[in-house]
Amino acid sequence: MKIKRLLSLGIAVVLAIMTTACGTSGTDSTPAKATNSAEVAQSETGTGETGTDAFAGLPDELDIGKDVAAVPEMYSNVDLSKPVNINIYMVGDTPSDWEKVAEEANEYLKPFNTTISATFLSYSDYTTLYPLALQGEDCDIIYTAGWCFLGSEAAKGSFVELTDDFMNSYMPLTTKYQHSDSYAEVMVGGKIYCIPQNMTEASQKFVAIRQDLAEKYGITELKTWDDYMNYLLTIAEQETPESGIYAYAAATDNNELWDVYREGYNVRTAVDNDLLDLTYIYKDENTIPAAEDIQLVYQTDEFRGFCDDMKKLADAGVWSRSALTNSVTDDEAFAALQGASVAWNSSVFTYIKTAEQTEGVECAVYALRISLRQQHMEMAVWQLHPAAGIRKEPQ
Repeated sequence: MKIKRLLSLGIAVVLAIMTTACGTSGTDSTPAKATNSAEVAQSETGTGETGTDAFAGLPDELDIGKDVAAVPEMYSNVDLSKPVNINIYMVGDTPSDWEKVAEEANEYLKPFNTTISATFLSYSDYTTLYPLALQGEDCDIIYTAGWCFLGSEAAKGSFVELTDDFMNSYMPLTTKYQHSDSYAEVMVGGKIYCIPQNMTEASQKFVAIRQDLAEKYGITELKTWDDYMNYLLTIAEQETPESGIYAYAAATDNNELWDVYREGYNVRTAVDNDLLDLTYIYKDENTIPAAEDIQLVYQTDEFRGFCDDMKKLADAGVWSRSALTNSVTDDEAFAALQGASVAWNSSVFTYIKTAEQTEGVECAVYALRISLRQQHMEMAVWQLHPAAGIRKEPQ
């Protein structure tokens, strides 16, 4: 069994290492014992089995701004005598400056007799290409996440288990600096197959719109989900028949819209498992939800309200009736001026930049607040039951 080399990233964004039926010298094909987060991160002071002398002079803790470079001596258990190219598969469109990044990375890797190359699986067809990449012989490292095949492919044995021996041999700097608590975020069946991002990161969901089209119909800004609904319905009624631009050029499902909607209602995900999401209402950072507070998403009033709104938007022609089979993603459609709105995280700015290259196109991004009808509901509950557990009195 050939254990292919590795890199790391992501806390819900991670890289996993493939296994294939080939041989590699110096690597035991029998997996070591199952490891846990404490064992993997056994040393934050550089006391692992591999290359301990090479850690001399490195800081005990890795702060932002400190330049820590790897040296070949850190990899004493790895044969670096023969040139090796590492093939990395990533999900997403190829970044505009990727060639520059790869050039710098390969310059850094020269002392290790190693180069890297990357293949990017676009969002429009990654679900088809990803399994094919795992079957290929040239895939050494592949992006994975909870939403991107981590659980299913780990269960199939597609990824190498990252044991203590593996980490000490191939990732001594990660062993030294990775925060031990982070591994709990990516365990599958008590084992680790990928490296989580070594920092916390806040993620906000936004909606991006064609501001020029909004103003064309007298809409100056969006504050709430209801405002956004009004924008979508207005574009569907007045703009789509005229120009063919859909208010939301959806492809496959509308999961992005649900994430925007639920954030406005403080709905948080306790378990994200495709069709079996378990959710709860976030109250404050000091309140841990009780077991009875966690519900299957389909049982919640918030999800029922979302479904009602989606039915209204679908009936109005906000997106194409062939959305489920669309091969062009909503992001790509927005960038190509085929859609007047897109919802997701800060990646929307990338597609805004492309859209605004067309003269006369102006875009805007909005973080939607809770809807007015929900504010009124909360106020009514507060007035009837002032001790009902509302996070704070509505203004």
